[in-house]
Amino acid sequence: MLASDVALMDVCEKCGTFGYQGWCQLCRSSETIATVRMPYATKLLFTELLAMNINPRLEMKPQVS
Repeated sequence: MLASDVALMDVCEKCGTFGYQGWCQLCRSSETIATVRMPYATKLLFTELLAMNINPRLEMKPQVS
């Protein structure tokens, strides 16, 4: 899934929305930004939903190694 089209995205752990350049527009802070690896198709889907005024959110959980 992440072998061919991985995309690195900044995601706010507090509100679950995409951040840009380490900054969350919704929370107006950079304290809870995490970089997440996801397929580019998922990033594209979220961007298209945002264009339709639908705000998808990601629920962040601690990673278990």
